Amino acid sequence: MSLPLRPLSLDVNTKQLDSKQKKFHQAVERALQHFDAVTEWADYISSLGKLLKALQSWSPKFQNVKYYVPYPYQVARRLSSSLSPNLPSGVHLKTLEVYNYIFEKIGPDTLGKEVNIWIGGVLPLMSYASISVKHPLIELYEKYIVSLSSVTLKIIVKPVLASLFPGIDDESSESQASTINLIETLYTNLDDPSLFWQTSFIIIINNKDRRLGGLVWLTKKLPSLNAVPHLAAKEKDTALTKKDSKERKEFALSLLLDASKPVVSPEPGLLIRSFVRCLEDENEILIQRGILDLLLQRLHLHSPLLQVLVKPSDCRLLIMTACRTMLKKDMSLNRRIWNWLLGPVLDPESGDHSDSEYFIKNGAQHLLGGLHEMLEHPQTCIDAYKIVSALMDRWQIGSYLTPKIFIPLIEKCREYSDNQLVLKTASSFFDSVETNIIWGKLFEKVFCDNDYDLLIYVLQNFRCSTDEEITVRHLPLILLSLLCQSSIEIPKCTQILEILVRMIPERAYLPIHHSSLSQGSTLSYEKCFTDIKSYYEQVSDPLNSKDLNSSSDLSPPFNTADLTFLITYRVHLLLIENIRRYQNINDISKLFVLFIEIIPEQYDVSEEAEVVKWSDTDLIECIFEQNDAIESAPEQSLQGIVEIYTKYLFRNLPILDSMRLLKIIMKGLWSLLLDHNKQIDAVEMLKVITRHVPSSRIESCLASVYLGDCDINNRLVVLDCLWTHLAGNFDIIKRPLSLALDELSDEKNSNYWYVHEWVVSIISGESGNKFFELLVENPLQFEFINNEKIGNMDDLALFTYHLDVLRNVLKTPDTVVYKAFGIQLVTEKLSKDWAAEDVSSYKSLVIAVLLKFLSIQNDAPGNSIKSALSLLSLLVNGTEINFKNIVTRLLQISTEYIASKVPDSQVVVVSLLQIISQVLSLSDKRQIKLDIFTEDSSHMKYVDFLVSTVSHIDDDLVFSSYVNLLSESIAYFQESILKIILPLSASIVDSISRLFEDEQKRGKNLRSITALLGSLEEILEVSHGYLQADESTGYFSHTNARNDFLQNMVSNVFSSDQSSSEARILNERMVVLKSFTMVSGRISEMWNWADQTASGDLRTVNNSEFGQSLHEVSTNYKVISNKLLEKLFLLEPSDILESLISNPIPSQLVRLNHSLDNGRCSVTISRLLQGIVTRCNETSSVSLFSSHRSKKNLNSAETNHLGAGDLLSYLLKYFDSLDNSAVEDFYSDFMVFLKEVLSNYTSYSSISFPLLQLIALISEKLDYSSLGQERRVRKEITESFIKLLNNSLSSDIMDSNNKEDIIAALYFVVERLSYVVNEVNQGDKFNSTLTSIVIYSIVPYSKRIAEISPDVLHFMNLIAPIGERVKPWKLFLNEFFTDSKTLRALLETDDKSWSFIFYHWSLYYDSKEKLLPDLILSVTAKSNVITPSINPFNTWSDSEVQSKFNNILRIAYLVLISPKDHYYIHCQSLLNIVEHFIFGVENALQAAGYILLRALLLKFTNTHFADHWSMLFSGLQSSLLTIYEAIQVQQSIDSNVVLQVSKTLDLLLTVNVEEFSATHEWLFVIDTINSIYKKDPYVALVDEISQCKDLVMVTTSGVTLNEDTTFRVPLLVNIHSIDSVVNLIPFFFNLSYDHYEAMYNLNPLNEQVCIDDLSHDICHQFIK
Repeated sequence: MSLPLRPLSLDVNTKQLDSKQKKFHQAVERALQHFDAVTEWADYISSLGKLLKALQSWSPKFQNVKYYVPYPYQVARRLSSSLSPNLPSGVHLKTLEVYNYIFEKIGPDTLGKEVNIWIGGVLPLMSYASISVKHPLIELYEKYIVSLSSVTLKIIVKPVLASLFPGIDDESSESQASTINLIETLYTNLDDPSLFWQTSFIIIINNKDRRLGGLVWLTKKLPSLNAVPHLAAKEKDTALTKKDSKERKEFALSLLLDASKPVVSPEPGLLIRSFVRCLEDENEILIQRGILDLLLQRLHLHSPLLQVLVKPSDCRLLIMTACRTMLKKDMSLNRRIWNWLLGPVLDPESGDHSDSEYFIKNGAQHLLGGLHEMLEHPQTCIDAYKIVSALMDRWQIGSYLTPKIFIPLIEKCREYSDNQLVLKTASSFFDSVETNIIWGKLFEKVFCDNDYDLLIYVLQNFRCSTDEEITVRHLPLILLSLLCQSSIEIPKCTQILEILVRMIPERAYLPIHHSSLSQGSTLSYEKCFTDIKSYYEQVSDPLNSKDLNSSSDLSPPFNTADLTFLITYRVHLLLIENIRRYQNINDISKLFVLFIEIIPEQYDVSEEAEVVKWSDTDLIECIFEQNDAIESAPEQSLQGIVEIYTKYLFRNLPILDSMRLLKIIMKGLWSLLLDHNKQIDAVEMLKVITRHVPSSRIESCLASVYLGDCDINNRLVVLDCLWTHLAGNFDIIKRPLSLALDELSDEKNSNYWYVHEWVVSIISGESGNKFFELLVENPLQFEFINNEKIGNMDDLALFTYHLDVLRNVLKTPDTVVYKAFGIQLVTEKLSKDWAAEDVSSYKSLVIAVLLKFLSIQNDAPGNSIKSALSLLSLLVNGTEINFKNIVTRLLQISTEYIASKVPDSQVVVVSLLQIISQVLSLSDKRQIKLDIFTEDSSHMKYVDFLVSTVSHIDDDLVFSSYVNLLSESIAYFQESILKIILPLSASIVDSISRLFEDEQKRGKNLRSITALLGSLEEILEVSHGYLQADESTGYFSHTNARNDFLQNMVSNVFSSDQSSSEARILNERMVVLKSFTMVSGRISEMWNWADQTASGDLRTVNNSEFGQSLHEVSTNYKVISNKLLEKLFLLEPSDILESLISNPIPSQLVRLNHSLDNGRCSVTISRLLQGIVTRCNETSSVSLFSSHRSKKNLNSAETNHLGAGDLLSYLLKYFDSLDNSAVEDFYSDFMVFLKEVLSNYTSYSSISFPLLQLIALISEKLDYSSLGQERRVRKEITESFIKLLNNSLSSDIMDSNNKEDIIAALYFVVERLSYVVNEVNQGDKFNSTLTSIVIYSIVPYSKRIAEISPDVLHFMNLIAPIGERVKPWKLFLNEFFTDSKTLRALLETDDKSWSFIFYHWSLYYDSKEKLLPDLILSVTAKSNVITPSINPFNTWSDSEVQSKFNNILRIAYLVLISPKDHYYIHCQSLLNIVEHFIFGVENALQAAGYILLRALLLKFTNTHFADHWSMLFSGLQSSLLTIYEAIQVQQSIDSNVVLQVSKTLDLLLTVNVEEFSATHEWLFVIDTINSIYKKDPYVALVDEISQCKDLVMVTTSGVTLNEDTTFRVPLLVNIHSIDSVVNLIPFFFNLSYDHYEAMYNLNPLNEQVCIDDLSHDICHQFIK
């Protein structure tokens, strides 16, 4: 029900007046004009006096004529501004005098009708009135305001009440009593208690500054909201649950006092929300304490209001908000909350429930629900932990709450495990919870839901291992419970079991012999689990226990000794069961051993008693039963069997059973040792065995297994592995080693060459000396060596055997073994023992031994002498019988056998290759020239043999022989190798790739690939050597024609022969380099895989169990591939480097480069720089490194598909990876290169911008190096940079096809510009350089704003903070900012970026001093008054209006993009502008004024508006009245003005400006609960507009309002234009209701949405 509003046209003379009335009007008008010129407070008193005198100049002479005030809106506006808080009390008193006169003269009826005009100005005064002012102000309230009619009071009840609350917040104030009387009078005259209380609650919710006064009122006058005791007792047995909702609420109301019923009607939720608002952290602790006192006294938790009348969500909201105050850790608050939750103190004889039952019945479910809601977000989850911890201080609450919420809290901690603050808070909470509750609830969760991961998380992330009660009492029970699960479940919890076993200390157990149980006892683990479950059900929920006092002291279901036995026996049974099923043996075995090692031992137990108590017979038998399975699939069980054997069974087993089991284990280890990917793990198991089992037993079993495997390859694989990884512990392999060397006794033996090659590989390694030591120690161990005669008891047969073994090893003197035997030095001990002899090497030692042995008297020389002589002959003579065979036939046979793949073909091939090798060697020694090395078909056939055979070889032995042959052949080819290097290296590389691509055999193929890489390195190095010699001297230029005299004569005469020689050399060089690049490309792929795998990047799940072995394999591959690449890089760094760049390994190319140059970065950088010079300037004579090649050769050889830009791009990445000090190594080369660039810029123009990047990067690193501290160096590089920059910026960027790349390069440079020019930001050189860059890259876009790309804009964002002294940049931005069309276009493209740019531009010194003041001056140019005049503005031309409009928008934009209160110095001037234009007649400027007002509201604190609120609210009221009247008379009105006025009102309501909300909101929207029902009268302008007939009848759809219910945002957000006021019908119709709903929902403000919306409005408003 709306009341008629007095029209704004009252301020205009539209009726007939008599002469006295005209004089009266003129007098008032003149008095109002005096207010325009006030400058100080005394002027206000003078003007008020004149106004009062003018008002007193006329009074009606007839009774039917009533007194009125001319220009009432303007008079009210002036009076309101005279009550500004910054004016002295004298002005306030004079203003109240005028108000008293007006109210007295117009009377209560007129005052009630014009309440919207007069009351608003008086209401704010009470909050800041001085003591002298308060008394007359209270009299004014008492006489004129609170005595108004009930109809009028219902309109103004909220602003009046809000204005009075500040008057009672001070208990010591003299005026408190009289102010309370005023409120009581208002309560009485209002005649609507419900409206009064509901309005009070709304004030407390919305107005923070009035909450203390509201609290004082509630404390004094709020009736009790608890049930009347006698009514509650009378209706105690009423079954409320059987009534429907309406009946329950009626019944609940009947239990309250009569005075309380209006408090909760019609909406009890407002009371709850007012309490909630007072409990929030933003309030003083005094307010929070007072509200909690109210809850304790007048709103108990069991009150019908909380239990029935309000929604459960509201009750939960109140409880949770109260609990959040506990986060302040203030005990005065905590005590009140505890007492409220536990209820009032009851008479114990009354039979009422206990305090814990009270909490459970009335508040527990709401509290639990609230806590669960808090767990949904990490931040509130932290608060939930703290709240529960605080509530636990009261056992009545904690004993119920903690068991219910513990598991959800722990689960959320796991969910937010990445948040360290959550984990820290949860850990603190965990430590404070009773252990019975922790483990009882974990037991329930883990075993009911099978959530084993939760248990793992708790054990790993909380302090369980340090808590004595947890580790000794609870963890053993949890361990036994897990073991009691079915066999199907056990594998799922193996990890937990291991964690528990490791975590439980030894003191938690007793020796199993202390237990009354034994293996023969009848044990039911199902019953054990049931007993544990029953125990935890009792102790984890104290309130459910029958005896609360004894629940925490309840004893565990088993004593320590029995618990130990039960766990041990269960693990023992599981181990036997899994071994028989051959599943999970490793895991269960590990668990069993861990547990057995922890259990205390008892040493005074007899063997008979021990056998009765415990027996391992079943365990041993089941292992023996799985003999075949262990051997065939050892990876599934062997590790576990080894653990059991070494750490448990070995010390108790009989010797025969122990050896039998050890042999089973050795068979399994043998299978693992055969797999290269599992060798390391197998060796680790063997090392474990050696630490517990005597070496003799291991050696015996190992030899037995060795003999059991008939495959020599398998034997050697295992033996090689053990030799490699058992350094220092060769005792266990002595017998297997002897058995292997026995194979060397007969060359015809098929195993001979396998063992021979293995011995060669050992000697070639680092352990060759140890190998010789073992061989030589055997014959030296006989004592008869030092005797004069050999006795009958001396074992000559064994001695002979050892000599034969040594002879067999050394009988091929040309091998590495023979050579190494002659140069390896003997050990210090042997040298001392044979000091009398001249022994140094093992060869000289054995010769000495043999000579001495021969000198000893020997009655039965026999075979011993023969062996000794044979060995001596082998060692001393060194000559061999030479054979010459038909090479073609040998090649043919070898090719056939290699391709045939028949059994034992490898041995045949090896023999053939050896024969070929011997022939080649003999021919070379005797200088016999073979036909195969002449340029005929046979030569090509031999080359074909070398090229083709390697692709068919698969066996390590054959590869080794092939490599040896190839190595020997190199010397025979001599310079002809240059012709065959390409196909030969290609075939070897293909073979390497074929072997490497077989992932399953990568470990096995390592030796073959190593050999091939070695041969590849050798032939490439030799060919490169021949090439260098040819290039240097031309020695090989005429080798094929040196005997042709005629050709020599021709060569001397005709110069053309020289050019043909150069062409030949160039072709040879191209062939060699092609071989180099091809090899480097393929081998780099191997290096890439090895590097990634060694670092763990490619390790798969399948190999995770043997990851250590795979890591070693990959490391070996990396070493061998890196060795070859290093050699190639050393020979031809430029070509190798460019080859790698052209076939990049994206993530590892730089790492590989560092590996190749070995820290010598100057090698890489100089070559790359030279490559750039070669490509850009072929005529350049610059050489950045010493080279043996001519410039011509250099150019032709190094030119490939890579461009200078590619090299420079990689150079940037490479240099970025270097240390800062590395720049010193290549600085001189770089400066030579830079001078070359500057001297021949046209040749390098295409890469000028990347070169600038390179200089910038080098300058940055120089700044952190010692070299960079030299002034000469910095000056040199700065000058070079500036020269290159000037050359680079000489073109037009708009004509470039790669503008994005240029901008990116300049961005990179500007980031490091201070390093380049060696100046801090804003230095002269810095600014001049930046100016050049801006002119080149930014200024051209001033006329092409549509072409400004995101990259360019990003670059501008970089320049903005540092461009203060760059004049073109400032002019560029100024041009954009002053052009409205351009500015709008820019803001539409990327508002955020341009706001950042313009904000920093506004901070520049000249902009900061002039920008905003100049804009303000341009806006107020034709106005000489500071305060707005009552007269209309002077009229302006359209261009002036448009200019002022755009400038106001610019001001608003500058304010909006700046931080809060940034322009506080200009705040008053800006507010004066707003006041000036919102009262104006120019629609455009009025709309702009409201836009500026919105910017000020968002970017200035409310204290700056103190002197202006009244004028601003009056202006907004006048604008809405104008709109209202225009709609009423169907007058056209500017739609933009309507929209901006509406959006300003929308923003004021959204941000909840207290000065507006408390005392002026009622003028615009219905500010009470009447906004829902609209049963009471109102004068709200928005609701008046919504009821206009012309709008109600419109069927056109309006704007779509914002429907966000989560945050408080304006309804008109994203609405930037309307066609007419009709479009805003939904806004006017819904504003009051939606504002009430936002208040009721307690939605937080989303200020950013408001800012973004205004930014879009400003952009949209700029005139195109």
